[in-house]
Amino acid sequence: MLNDLVDTVLPCLTLHQYCHQEDFKLPLISGDLDDPSHVVSLFRPESLLWTFWHRDATDPRDKIYGILSLIKGPSGITGQAVKELIIPDYSPEMNFEKAYMRAVLAIIRFSASLDIISQLVVSFRSLELKLPSWVPDFSQPTRFVGSLDRYLKQMPCYNACDSASASVLAIEENILVLEGCLVDTIANTSCPMFYRVEDSQRLAWKEWYTFAKDTYQEMNEKGTMSGRAPWNERFWRTLCGDTVMIGQKVVLQEDFKAPFRRISTTPGPSTERDKAAYNLWCKAQGLDELITELPLGTNNDADDAANEPAVGNIGHAIKISTATRRLFVSTEGHLGLCPPIAGLTYPQKDCIFVFPGGKTPFVLRYVGMRHVPGLGMQPCHQLLGDCYLDMFMDGEGMKNFMTKKQTVYIV
Repeated sequence: MLNDLVDTVLPCLTLHQYCHQEDFKLPLISGDLDDPSHVVSLFRPESLLWTFWHRDATDPRDKIYGILSLIKGPSGITGQAVKELIIPDYSPEMNFEKAYMRAVLAIIRFSASLDIISQLVVSFRSLELKLPSWVPDFSQPTRFVGSLDRYLKQMPCYNACDSASASVLAIEENILVLEGCLVDTIANTSCPMFYRVEDSQRLAWKEWYTFAKDTYQEMNEKGTMSGRAPWNERFWRTLCGDTVMIGQKVVLQEDFKAPFRRISTTPGPSTERDKAAYNLWCKAQGLDELITELPLGTNNDADDAANEPAVGNIGHAIKISTATRRLFVSTEGHLGLCPPIAGLTYPQKDCIFVFPGGKTPFVLRYVGMRHVPGLGMQPCHQLLGDCYLDMFMDGEGMKNFMTKKQTVYIV
């Protein structure tokens, strides 16, 4: 309840303060602890649309026009002025679907980022809806998948695109054309996490652990896991999205919620402390089977563990990372967290792509050959949403991009 209150009241209290300063420059954002951009990232165009998504409007086009018209200042990336982002158009020809398509495309170009098409809201859309898969349906007064913490705090910690800027083309406004690299496909999935009740969440986490254990045992028997890190070491990192919430840090008075940081990839005291906090969280939750190797000297008392800030911080990261997600194992043997509708394996497996401008990889589903104006029949995909793919969140998929890239048509 408090988290939802902060998610909605905080932007309302400070929107005027930030958006009406003539010299306000919409910033690059990062997961750096000392970078105040994790606060002002609330006021990028895409962030404001996510933040006020659950609000209703008499005219669905005002879900776009009403927010974007309030913002002043240029993009910190492209230098484009916000006032040039989109011009309100209430003509009969400009229905809300067309307005949303134009706004999303304009925001991608304005920010040089694919953030706006991350974390699509609904699992299934109305057949009457005329929106392509890459355009969120802002007309629905509902929160997007997960929480604002995932979008505003956790996602900036990732850099799957290796800091490359987005470059997009739209064909007749409804086909998004991107260049990207296919890095993997989804081989097997476990149950989706749709629950808010802790007892149900625990059951799902246990099922995920058993699923991963059985899958990797089978892969070991086939000899396909040689030279890989122990799967349970990757499991705990995947469960928390390889992040942890930072406590006791307030950059501005209005920042009621702490940012996230990445867990170090280098073995050392910091990583061991995070691992210890994870293990203590498991004990506090009654999930002893999920515990990985416990460092010496760690307090094993579950009652004490539940009160330790570090345990709460990693526990919050786990809840943020796994909400409305599904654990999967990729064809190449990597763990990941994907949208709940992902996991189709026939006739083709769901694909995982990295794109310039995307802080995370994306899951796409092949939908067959379709006519693309001016290009004839082309292979097309549907966007299912962003994902966490272990070992591919820091630009690994962008290696040799120029030789491996392919043109992707998203409908």
